[in-house]
Amino acid sequence: MLEPSAFEFEMVIEKLKSHKSSGTGQITAEMIKAGGRTICCENHKLINSIWNKRNCLRRERSRSFVPTCKKGDKTGRSN
Repeated sequence: MLEPSAFEFEMVIEKLKSHKSSGTGQITAEMIKAGGRTICCENHKLINSIWNKRNCLRRERSRSFVPTCKKGDKTGRSN
């Protein structure tokens, strides 16, 4: 899956509803919008960094688990 583009990120920020309660980070939509392009770009970098690390971990996890068979057992099931 591709990381979100800068344009997609800007569109999501633009669509944030004002006058709603903040999340656990206490950051409101108004604060994000007031940050302008600079904050938008920095948040986009942060989100993409998290996105890429998460995808990398998923790929690693899928490679890490390889079923092994006991001697003589070709099904991979344990007794």
